[in-house]
Amino acid sequence: MMMLAGALSASAQTTFNQGDMVINLGVGLGNALYSGAEYRTRIPPLAASLEYCIKDKLFDDNSALGIAAYAALSTAGYSVNVNGNSTANYNSSSVVLGGRGLFHYQFVDHLDTYTGFTVGWNGITTSKAGELLPNSKASEMLFDWVVGGRYYFTNNFAGMAELGFGVAYLTVGVSFRF
Repeated sequence: MMMLAGALSASAQTTFNQGDMVINLGVGLGNALYSGAEYRTRIPPLAASLEYCIKDKLFDDNSALGIAAYAALSTAGYSVNVNGNSTANYNSSSVVLGGRGLFHYQFVDHLDTYTGFTVGWNGITTSKAGELLPNSKASEMLFDWVVGGRYYFTNNFAGMAELGFGVAYLTVGVSFRF
């Protein structure tokens, strides 16, 4: 049993080490920004992040701490009844820019699991039938807790998945480490 634990610990140092940079590119399933029944997603949430490992072996050989820049785009449409007999169609777009702090822990070989928080700015634009409306721009702070994982097929290429509630409920995609 001790030899197995030692083998897992020794192999666990390959997924996220101090100085590593990882680019995540993902598509969201389940639009958290526009989740009401009246919304129709036009473009699924698209997300990208660039993460840097600032400290490995944080608590033991399997733990690490990363920081990341994060960006996402999401669009949706909705219809509003006007005077009970006509419908007005609107489009909303959100651009999210933020930062992340992530704690990583590797439980098995090739699988980098992590959790953390995103804090960002959500810029929202609304238009009606292609025309920008007065006071149609707004912004708000965005906070998100995320749980994710990257499975490395090679030393530098991984499939990734994240669960959260800020932009998308589930994001799937690819990661590139360099």
